[in-house]
Amino acid sequence: MDPAASAPKRFFASHSIDGAQPGTALKVSDIFAEVITHRTKHPGNKVPLSLNIEASSEPGYDETIHARELIKAAVMKKQDQP
Repeated sequence: MDPAASAPKRFFASHSIDGAQPGTALKVSDIFAEVITHRTKHPGNKVPLSLNIEASSEPGYDETIHARELIKAAVMKKQDQP
């Protein structure tokens, strides 16, 4: 049997991280870097990445910061569209 025929064709991973912990941004960056480095070694590999952020605050968020983040999110989404 051809080894390539039985080789894995897809990879999916999901990882939860507590964003309130120190070093979270570095940890996210490390995970993305590892996946990108290993999954793009061979020409033709496709490596779409997505990052979902879910945040909540019992007393509510500062309106200025919240508005700024909404604008940044909208700009990023617009840049991702063809």
